[in-house]
Amino acid sequence: MLTPGHIAASYLIASGAKSLGFSISSSEILQVIIAGNVMDIDFIIGQFTGKTGEAHHQNTTHTPLGALLILPILWLIFHPTMPIVALFLIALLVHLILDDIGYWMYKLRFYKTPTNPQVNWLYPITKFHKNKLITGNKKVLNFYLVKAWPVATLELILVFTAVLLYLSSR
Repeated sequence: MLTPGHIAASYLIASGAKSLGFSISSSEILQVIIAGNVMDIDFIIGQFTGKTGEAHHQNTTHTPLGALLILPILWLIFHPTMPIVALFLIALLVHLILDDIGYWMYKLRFYKTPTNPQVNWLYPITKFHKNKLITGNKKVLNFYLVKAWPVATLELILVFTAVLLYLSSR
């Protein structure tokens, strides 16, 4: 999933907590959005290390272990309350789920285009797969929009829902 989908999902997580009666400020909503997107820092680093496109998912940051390592860093930066820490963890894990959803849609036969797993859920117990990866960012975007359109559609739905929710809360 692309950044707009991760932003929208994180916003919906924070807004969902607010609608359930949790006290959450605008600043804390922004913190949850940051938490839901911080894993993609490896995308920027990949521009220098050569891990672009799908390959940026083959870093520790894109694993549940990575999420658990990122969580205390977020805590040190933001000093959140425990409910916000829980939202950080949810946003981190949802990021992983959304990154891997195309693979599961393929495995469940929602579409026929072969797709590699994007998340190593059992890292470091299991190694990252050695399948050929799409390494060019433009090639990944083309694949995403043309062949993985169900995921792109899901992303549009997330973004549209988040924008509507935001506008209705103003």
